[in-house]
Amino acid sequence: MGIIERREREKQQRKEEIIQAAKKVFSELGFEDSTMIDIAEKAELSKGTLYLYFNSKEELHFEVGLIALEKITNFISERIDENQSGLKNLRAGLDAYLEFGEKFPTYYNAILAFESSNFDKVSAKDKTRIFADGSPLYLLRDMILQCIEDGSLRNDINPIEMVILLWSQLTGIQQFIRNRTKVIEFLDIKPDELLNKQLDILINGMRK
Repeated sequence: MGIIERREREKQQRKEEIIQAAKKVFSELGFEDSTMIDIAEKAELSKGTLYLYFNSKEELHFEVGLIALEKITNFISERIDENQSGLKNLRAGLDAYLEFGEKFPTYYNAILAFESSNFDKVSAKDKTRIFADGSPLYLLRDMILQCIEDGSLRNDINPIEMVILLWSQLTGIQQFIRNRTKVIEFLDIKPDELLNKQLDILINGMRK
C-alpha cells in the first residue's frame, strides 16, 4: 500500500472514530446540549483537528443519521418473511419501526432530524441517499404494494403517501408517549397497548 492510500485509510478511520464519538455524546447529552468541544474531547482530539474533518455538529448528526438509516433498514428487513402475507409483513415492519425507536433512541432521533430543521442543510445528493430504494421509506412502500397486489388493502391508495401518513402518525404517538409519561400512568394506560391500537386503526383504515 502506497503512502497516499495509507493516509486516505487513516483519514477515513479517524472520521469513523469521530462519528462514533459524536454518537456517544448525542446519546449522553442530547443533540441540543452537545457541543463540538464535547465531541472533540470524547474523540480525544483538539477542537481544531475536529474541524478538519467536520464543520459542525449538524454535519456529524447527519452522519449518525446515515448509520441509523442503515440500521433501521436492516432492523425492518429482518422481520420480513417472504412466506407471510403482505399485511403480516406490513404490521411486522411497523412494529419494528416502533421497537427501533425504543431500543435505539439516539439513532431514532438522528433520523427524525432529517425531517426537521436539518433537512434544509442536506445536499441534493445526500437527500437522494436518504430516500433511495432500500431505505425504510421504500421498504414500507413495497410492503403496501404487496398488500395491494394480494388484495388485503384497497387499490386506490398511493403507497408513498400512505407510508408518510403511517410514519408521521407513529412518530407522533411515540413522541406523545415519551412526553406525557406521567399523564399516561395517571390514566392507567399501557403504552404498548396504545401503540397497538393506533396500528390497528391505521391498517384497518386501508383495508377494503
